[in-house]
Amino acid sequence: MRLLALLVPSAVLAAVAVLFAAGPLAPGVSLATEREVRADAPLRFATTGVVDDLVVEVDGRPVAVTRRADGWESRGGLADGEATVSARAAGPGGIVTAAQTWTMTADGEPPELEVDAVRHTDGASVEVTGTSEAQARVRVDGGARPARATADGDGAFALEVALRGGENRLEVVAADAAGNQTTDAMRIVRDAEPPELQIETPDSVASSSPTISVAADDTTTVTIHAELDGERVGDKRKARDGAADLPLGWLPDGEHEVTVVARDRAGNEARAEHALLVDTTETFGVATLSGGARGDDVRTFLRLLREHGGYDGPVTDTLGPNAMEAVRGFQERRDLAVDGLAGPALRASLLRKLDAGVTIDRSARTLTFLRGEHRVRRFPVAVGMSEYPTPLGSRRVLDKQVDPVWTPPDSPWAAELDTIPAGPGNPLGTRWIGLGGAIGIHGTYAASSIGTAASHGCIRMTIDDAEWLYEQLPMGSRVRITA
Repeated sequence: MRLLALLVPSAVLAAVAVLFAAGPLAPGVSLATEREVRADAPLRFATTGVVDDLVVEVDGRPVAVTRRADGWESRGGLADGEATVSARAAGPGGIVTAAQTWTMTADGEPPELEVDAVRHTDGASVEVTGTSEAQARVRVDGGARPARATADGDGAFALEVALRGGENRLEVVAADAAGNQTTDAMRIVRDAEPPELQIETPDSVASSSPTISVAADDTTTVTIHAELDGERVGDKRKARDGAADLPLGWLPDGEHEVTVVARDRAGNEARAEHALLVDTTETFGVATLSGGARGDDVRTFLRLLREHGGYDGPVTDTLGPNAMEAVRGFQERRDLAVDGLAGPALRASLLRKLDAGVTIDRSARTLTFLRGEHRVRRFPVAVGMSEYPTPLGSRRVLDKQVDPVWTPPDSPWAAELDTIPAGPGNPLGTRWIGLGGAIGIHGTYAASSIGTAASHGCIRMTIDDAEWLYEQLPMGSRVRITA
């Protein structure tokens, strides 16, 4: 074309220039990138018509460009800040040119990015929230499908991200208008299954401060707590190696409903119910009794409550609903705390102000029945032989039976003996007044032993004397045994 310019008259060249300028072959240039770009990003230009050359300047300084199949591209980017970019497209021989100028901004700083979301969930999706640069484009990959959003004018964004079952490793990417990117990652577990929970404590325990042992299996950390009789007790505990021990604190003897609640990090909850019987003793007065309590101490308590007119039901070894109702009624009439517990306050109320009492003189082998300080009657009795002496000290009447059955005690002398039913020949006669510890006052058919040391520790009376004393001596009466 330069040779053409030398050989062709200027008038002819002017005509050609007019032809290119007016037709589809006229050169044109436009910016093919955004006005805001990354500082290191190349500039791209698009041209139209017939363009032999493109001259680009940034703030008046020439910038090298390369022609590509889809346009032109600079060999370098802009520095941070604002710049004036100009481009001039030249047609054949440089006769016709087209020029454009743009004001552009280069940004080399990636956007800030803060992300938050629950890390464990039982739902099909999770909300990912956070902050970035105003109008930043946010993309989350790694879930069931990609999620996209644009930050608002304050930079806040929120996306609902669908999750796959199990572990989801999410990648959060924030891109500003210049194309700078910041990436963050998070691990979110979708868990829709509750923990597997099992209580390993036996149904009955002999401790008044029991501990519930629990096995809990889950893919995440499990926290566990206990509820006792409908009320939460103790603190939450984390299962260690799939197990945890939950102290229940002090409990009265009786039946208690224990619920163990296990919750995993996704919020899934499992509950296990356990009926726990606390039975620490058979001796009345040692333990506080509550509903469902069992044993000889319950039988003694019900007899004592009956003696005071507080109960008219059967005397059994279980503190059932009817007995518990009687306990509450008795507490109310005695101006006691109505808690349904046979504890120290109720026992003291049952045992105080009893006029009847007994003094046993072991050496004289006599039993004296008293009303207050007044001596009413004195009886000859048999006491324990030297190998099995009647124990000294103060006791109370804890048990009363009509026509008792003799059961061999847990002692070497009775090891080969059998149970003897009520009736003639029974070693206990027709009445038994129990003082605790297998010691009691009872009748005997062996009247010739009265006045001697012949028993294995008990106090023997004639049949008639024992029956008389039985009627006069209520439950809880004091019995003092002297040397």
